[in-house]
Amino acid sequence: MHEGVHSKLFKNRRLNRWLGFVCGVPSLLGISAYKAVHLPHHRYERGVEDPDEFENITRHPPLLKIILIGWFLMGAYFYGLFHIPITGMKLAKRAEKIKIMQEYFLIVVLLGLVFWLVPLRTLTEVFLIPLLFTAQLSQVRGLAEHIFTSGDNPLTASRTVTSNHLVSFFMCNLNYHLEHHIYPAVPWYNIPRLHNLLLEDFRKAGASIYSSYFLYLKDVLKALFRKTQNSYLKSAPPQGYYRHYMPVLAPSKMYNQQKNKEKEVRNV
Repeated sequence: MHEGVHSKLFKNRRLNRWLGFVCGVPSLLGISAYKAVHLPHHRYERGVEDPDEFENITRHPPLLKIILIGWFLMGAYFYGLFHIPITGMKLAKRAEKIKIMQEYFLIVVLLGLVFWLVPLRTLTEVFLIPLLFTAQLSQVRGLAEHIFTSGDNPLTASRTVTSNHLVSFFMCNLNYHLEHHIYPAVPWYNIPRLHNLLLEDFRKAGASIYSSYFLYLKDVLKALFRKTQNSYLKSAPPQGYYRHYMPVLAPSKMYNQQKNKEKEVRNV
């Protein structure tokens, strides 16, 4: 569905929309509503007009940390069931609003048919329990994308977690989120190659790159109990950004050590 939002499934708009819609149905997401929210998120990444920016909720660090903890536990359901359709309707133009209503009408009809035709026990085992599990995994990925980045320029406003091939496959390489934000038109299967091409630029910019989600979560726990300064930017941010007040996580030491070893091997 995410590929469909960026029009990377088919050049034909109708095919792109409806295949994206089919992909979103199991998660109860309408592609047009998601598109209405997601494209402004790219356009105004971590800025005052970004509909997904946490610091647009409050600029009070202790309260924001509490919200982040609650979001980690339940955010996936609020995001998919409420934020996407409601915010999507607010941001969409009239023609897009009609598409949003069409899609959610179809989702409700399909969901009703499934609950009517499939025994509840079977539905729970093959849909509801897996949905809870995958939603929480997706939630970890979602939090890692931007939370605790400096947000002062495109190279530091997103985060990449390289993880492993299995995780990358099931996440369609969205764990390479920094690369995706810089070049959103690159299809998912080429993003790891893009990562290798841009790696030196990321290092020079001080981009946040982790080698695993476990390391990221470990640093997040530390950051939640760290005293927050008023600003992590020494100078005024570029146009479209503003000063962020949450802790900033640097690239993980393990990742840097791993890359340094690779560089030493290449030099030899």
